[in-house]
Amino acid sequence: MKIKETVNQTKVIMKAYLIHAIRLGLCVLFVFRINPASAQCIPTLVFPSEGAELENGCDDKSVEKRWVFDWDDCPGAEAYHLYVIGPHALYPLIDEYLINTSNYTFKSYGYIIPRNSYGWKWKVRAMIEGIWGSWSEERFFNVEPLNTHCNDEMRCIVYPNPFRDFLFIELVNEPAIENLKIHVYSSIGSIMRIEKQALRNQDKLKIDFKNFPAGTYLILIDDKRSIFKSKLVKF
Repeated sequence: MKIKETVNQTKVIMKAYLIHAIRLGLCVLFVFRINPASAQCIPTLVFPSEGAELENGCDDKSVEKRWVFDWDDCPGAEAYHLYVIGPHALYPLIDEYLINTSNYTFKSYGYIIPRNSYGWKWKVRAMIEGIWGSWSEERFFNVEPLNTHCNDEMRCIVYPNPFRDFLFIELVNEPAIENLKIHVYSSIGSIMRIEKQALRNQDKLKIDFKNFPAGTYLILIDDKRSIFKSKLVKF
């Protein structure tokens, strides 16, 4: 009788261990499915840098503003999720989760009112093997005052700012310019570059700054009729 009871107890114990092992195995598989090591690539934010000032629009909505966001690649990333929210907002201005490159340009003819100019936040996460990883650090930026570039004689967009290697120039509602002269000055006023180009409306001019040291620059664009100028930051 005692032998039979011992056998039954042993079977109960073995069954309990088996159930525990199965549950443990399923939990381990579940944990690794949700949080594989590869999904823990957290993007490193590049720009806007902390405290950078991005473009604002015009109250007559005559000038397009562009905000460029850039971050380092995550190996194997299938998509990125960019989240940007204003200082007093309940909902994000940008909530794009199907971005397939490590940068994103937001374009709008709208504008930011003065009370919402300071304290914008942005962050990014990556999807790998169909699973979203952890969010990057949260970084702050500000927006320049309303109507900053609305009275420029030449309607021109220079972006991104800050930038790393390349700068782009586009005309806005301007006719073709055959003799566009571009001057780049250092922070102490030294001429760093002079370039002549022809540019038509909707064309994009790409300028290589890879060999320039990091710092603050002034760009001056002259078409012999009017002048556009802007401060640039290279990091």
